[in-house]
Amino acid sequence: MGVDCWRRLQRTGPTESRNHPDAKAIRFDVKDESVRSAEVSKADIVISFLPAHLHVPVATECVKQGKHLVTASYVSKEMSALDEKQKKQE
Repeated sequence: MGVDCWRRLQRTGPTESRNHPDAKAIRFDVKDESVRSAEVSKADIVISFLPAHLHVPVATECVKQGKHLVTASYVSKEMSALDEKQKKQE
């Protein structure tokens, strides 16, 4: 199983992957819908440590593609609405 770590900031070195052979760091703009869609489509599960305000576009894409999403943030009204939408799709 591989792990892809999405990066929001440009830094040097794959710090999230800790140089693990089955992990890679990916840098892209989470607001870029086409790239976000392509990356979510590759995932079995998406784990987001992005700032809370950036979870909604990721969560929307996950719902659209039927992917599970885990975040470390509080549940906003927008995220609750997406949760309900996903439950109706199941």
